[in-house]
Amino acid sequence: MHYQGRELDPRGLSTMLEFREVQRHEWQPQELAAMLRHHFDAPLHLSMGTLSAEVAHQLRQANPPLDPLMTLGQLLHHPQPPVELLRLVKRFAKLCRRDPDNPLPSEMVMLLYYASIVAAMTRAHEEITELSPASLRRGLRWLSAQTWIDQGMRALLQDGLNQVADAAKSQHSAGE
Repeated sequence: MHYQGRELDPRGLSTMLEFREVQRHEWQPQELAAMLRHHFDAPLHLSMGTLSAEVAHQLRQANPPLDPLMTLGQLLHHPQPPVELLRLVKRFAKLCRRDPDNPLPSEMVMLLYYASIVAAMTRAHEEITELSPASLRRGLRWLSAQTWIDQGMRALLQDGLNQVADAAKSQHSAGE
């Protein structure tokens, strides 16, 4: 390869195109709130990236049938959400967290992770996490204090906090 009469080394050129050192943007609360609304209002199968085919399959297989255009927000606020879909949301969040090229802000990824756990715990009455109660409480408290989270999501997180606290009281009482 030549540039202005010079021989270019393709390996040297490829390092010029390396973008991994780019600083992550610090999002403002109003930006996070807008992104959250957008993500929660998108059809679930479109908002789940590489897991979209699995999500579409789960939506088709659900009994009773679910709207194929169900949104992430509808799933998390569903009175009896399908646990397999919540597991996929949790898995998606874990994949995003591990991916350095993930475009979602880490705060949103954390919310997806904890919200899927809480929706399963409070609405489907199933545990889909191995987090300790203390870790779960810590994450839920931090998220609940964020100004960019809407009231519906804050209520879900508070339900989770209440259930973790009730479980701790029950364990404490049983141990006496």
